[in-house]
Amino acid sequence: MRSDSPALGPSDSVREILSRFPQAGAVFERHGLLGCGGQTGPDERLDLFAAVHRVSLDGLLAALEEAIRSPSAPAAGAETSAAEAQAATLYRRFLRMALVCTLTLGATFGAANLLVIQLSLGTLPPEHNWVHATFQLFGFVLPFVMGVAYHALPRFLGTPLRPLGAAKASFWLVLAGLLVRSYGQFGSLLPWTAAALFAGGGLQLVALACFAWALVSTFHVAPRPFEPFHGYLAAGLAWWLVAGVLLVAEGGLALWTKDSSGGQILHEPLYLAVLFGAVLAFIDGFILRMGGSFLGLPPPHRGGVRAAWWLGQAGAALCVAGAGFPERRSGSVALDLGLFAIGGSIAIFAASTSLLRARAGHAGGGDPSFATIIRQAVVWELVAAALAALYGALDLAEAPVPGLLFDGLRHSFALGFVTLMIFGMAGRIVPIFGGVSLRWPALRTAGAWLISTGVLMRELEVVASVGAPWLLHVSACSGLVAATGVALASASLLKTIGASAENGQQKASPRRPLAIQADANVHDLVTAYPEALAVLIHAGFTQLASPLARQTLARAVSLRQACGMHGIDVDALVSRLRESCGLERLRRAASSEAPSTEPLVDPAGVPVEPKTSPALAASGRPLEGTLLLDVLHHVVDPELGIDIVDLGLVYGVDVLPPGRVRVRMTLTSPNCPSGVAIQARVEQILRGLEGVEDVDVSVTFDPPWSPERMSPEAREELGFA
Repeated sequence: MRSDSPALGPSDSVREILSRFPQAGAVFERHGLLGCGGQTGPDERLDLFAAVHRVSLDGLLAALEEAIRSPSAPAAGAETSAAEAQAATLYRRFLRMALVCTLTLGATFGAANLLVIQLSLGTLPPEHNWVHATFQLFGFVLPFVMGVAYHALPRFLGTPLRPLGAAKASFWLVLAGLLVRSYGQFGSLLPWTAAALFAGGGLQLVALACFAWALVSTFHVAPRPFEPFHGYLAAGLAWWLVAGVLLVAEGGLALWTKDSSGGQILHEPLYLAVLFGAVLAFIDGFILRMGGSFLGLPPPHRGGVRAAWWLGQAGAALCVAGAGFPERRSGSVALDLGLFAIGGSIAIFAASTSLLRARAGHAGGGDPSFATIIRQAVVWELVAAALAALYGALDLAEAPVPGLLFDGLRHSFALGFVTLMIFGMAGRIVPIFGGVSLRWPALRTAGAWLISTGVLMRELEVVASVGAPWLLHVSACSGLVAATGVALASASLLKTIGASAENGQQKASPRRPLAIQADANVHDLVTAYPEALAVLIHAGFTQLASPLARQTLARAVSLRQACGMHGIDVDALVSRLRESCGLERLRRAASSEAPSTEPLVDPAGVPVEPKTSPALAASGRPLEGTLLLDVLHHVVDPELGIDIVDLGLVYGVDVLPPGRVRVRMTLTSPNCPSGVAIQARVEQILRGLEGVEDVDVSVTFDPPWSPERMSPEAREELGFA
């Protein structure tokens, strides 16, 4: 390892790199970070960032190393404008709206409607079902798609979202359109409903036009070449606009007939355009873009992906056209052929992308249920494809079609596939967007299983319609089960979005010297002195071994408060921390990392002169092996809490003229997770010594490390004595 080359590797997190090397921020911004992850950046591996943003890992590493070596490189956030900062948080309002809508008049209202219908609890106006469907499609699904697209697509394409004003306006337009149109759907129950339907549809169409304007403008300036997922997203965007036109047409018919139910004939074409045209294309497009990096999928079969696209577009067009003429045989045939095509498109796409082989791997972000939820969604999508083919075959053959078969098809697709896919992917990408971990992940996992259970119970209505009517009582409760699952998963996401907002409000950790004292915040202390972590864990703060605890609990307490809760002598701990971290703070203070205008301080906050510091000047001792070994006692293995000299990891140190230091060392194992950090620490601490111009650290496993190499004190501390 050369002294002018930073110790970066594929497993390093973006957040860690930005913390250590702020000048690397310009490189990440150039490749599409654009404020993702908040002030501190996402806690994601470097190789995942490269895969998601379609960047060569080797090229990214080279660019980062060049930026880090350049003292004049701009720091993180230096290239981020105020508009880009606003765009980075825009997704939150859309996702919050989506979750509130499904928790009110969406999934919850639908569950209540189902109980009334199937248990014959009373008369249910059909308008109630229309309001439920509107809130699910245009209050839940559409805002989710818009929020994720506004945040993810600019980062996929490596260019800022533009125009931001259109994207911001689309939120208020889609919200106003949803409320006004939902009012209109209550029909004869309220006045002026026909006009409300038309006005609400118009607002939704304008919102969708703003959505299209923002995405097309962003695509237009993108430097990236065309990819298959672009075609899927373009088709999905076109179908959203078709849905907007159908909304206006429905309102126009209501005004023409002076009856809010005058546009009912367009309900089914509208819902099919959204589900089989817009939503399916958007989900498939995102899977194509993120499947390899997030789900561990192999490269898709290009021919199969193209065939699925054409079949899907033809199927959606036939379904929409056929559903518009339900009384004509030609309309029924078109719908049947469209369902065949949609079913074939789903099957071909799943096979071409190996979706059922989805796995999280290290890209799962510590969320083992992520890939499981995605596979559940794909299973329900394939069930919907089978039901679509069955319905089409029976109707084309003019055979009796079970009365609830189409309803089962629609719910297996909308609830089983779309809803599960939304919660599955959102639970993975929303934490990345906000730079936090998923909050309450057990709720999201339990919610997904309840949604799947609810869909399974709902599908029993199909069996009930062919000879087992008692199953309708089981199916009637499916809505409550699924709605409970939606509520649990929504709670997890809402909590995560809230944590993202808090993270975004926090300023980046200051780089000015921080005094190690009893009233210092634990999180700030560990951030300023990474070597303090091992001391704190060894002292009894074992919770700090968890990155989540360091980002949450540690922010809320001072060192004094934490010691009081654990019965630890705070003065003794402060002394140990100052002793352990002193050399590093003085090295930082004397290096270019600290502004030259700030006074130099030791860990107690006392001003010092760097030239007279015993740590840096080494009390006049010549630069030799014994001095270097004494200095290396300050490099602590973060997992074991013991310095590398006492661990026996240092095999040899040599001083070569002029001012060159060579270190030969090993690690406790070839797969040591802290290996890169330890090597970097060795290099950094030696370069802080006067007279050292170059440092060369080489790691060898010949001979391999064994516990016998530890000092007697280290063996006793680790239980080997």
